[in-house]
Amino acid sequence: PEDAARKSIERVKNLYKNIGVPGSLADIGIKKSSIPEFVAYLMTRKGDLDAGNPRECTEASLTEYMEMALG
Repeated sequence: PEDAARKSIERVKNLYKNIGVPGSLADIGIKKSSIPEFVAYLMTRKGDLDAGNPRECTEASLTEYMEMALG
């Protein structure tokens, strides 16, 4: 099952690449130095972020997620 899941993930990544979907924030020009500005904006929308989310969004968690999404 784990092997099948990994293959499926790779196929989706390849599909996205083939149709031109960016694979990371870096692919659309976002730089690590911009993350604090994005996080500050997202924190102004905290109510929207926390709605239906089982984990509270914090500056630290948003920064971590954005750094991971840089690729």
